[in-house]
Amino acid sequence: MLPALDIYANSSVHEGISLTLLEAMAARVPCIVTRSGTTERVLRHGINAWLVPPRSPKDVADAVLRLKGDSALREEMGRNGAILVAEGFDLGTVSSQALALCRSLVAPGKPA
Repeated sequence: MLPALDIYANSSVHEGISLTLLEAMAARVPCIVTRSGTTERVLRHGINAWLVPPRSPKDVADAVLRLKGDSALREEMGRNGAILVAEGFDLGTVSSQALALCRSLVAPGKPA
């Protein structure tokens, strides 16, 4: 169902990188995302997502109109978003990062 979307908008003021956002990006749907949580550490404005300030309906509306009017930008952002998800959020990468975090939390001298 996600590939049928022209644009995905996530206007959460707290959530950051959500599963639904990653699913939309993996489906090559260009995404409009609020600058909240971890979004600015992971996403690049105009490259793999369109970032807007939180609690700004006007900026979300402007972003929708901007993307609606530029099919090449939508396609490029969709492609770049899918690459980001494939390279940084696949199960192997995420599980390796989680395991490394768990190991770093174990007290020195105790087996992991």
